[in-house]
Amino acid sequence: MVPIATGKRAYEGDFWKAFHVAEPQILGATYEAISVALTNVDTTTLANPPRLADFARWAAAALPGFGIAGEDFLKAYEANRQRSQEIALDGSPIADRVLALAEKDWAGTATDLLEDFEGSLPLIITRAPGFPRSGRAVRNALDRLRPSLEAAGVEIGFGRTNARRVITLRSVTVRHPDSHLEMEAPTLN
Repeated sequence: MVPIATGKRAYEGDFWKAFHVAEPQILGATYEAISVALTNVDTTTLANPPRLADFARWAAAALPGFGIAGEDFLKAYEANRQRSQEIALDGSPIADRVLALAEKDWAGTATDLLEDFEGSLPLIITRAPGFPRSGRAVRNALDRLRPSLEAAGVEIGFGRTNARRVITLRSVTVRHPDSHLEMEAPTLN
């Protein structure tokens, strides 16, 4: 969140007064965008839809009502998704180690991975709340981080050999994050 500059701060009561003055315009613009979306949604297609494809399609269909290009919304949407993935990796006590192991094409069990974490990470991390304490917890942590790790170029595989459940980590080339931005422009009727 960006702090409000000293000269730009206002009282809450003044904010609400200004909001109530602008409220009819805000409501009118919202209704206009909904109308434009209803008109365009059936003809709006995204070349490579992102997650929440229906939401993205509706947003792209509504944007001409706000005077905004669909590509601008999708770029901002993708940037927000990328930032969320970065935050997930930054907040994980194991993500950096998983990224490093993927560079070496690592394979082993969840217990092997836990032992690697415990042997290579500082005690302050391995003793912290939320650090996985069992093989199952490692597997669950990988499942939660999987979308973010994949976006960072890590391929995670889960398989079985004889009586062992094997996890593989390897580094792969990631497609350009904006590659789904190719879309047909909505047409206004």
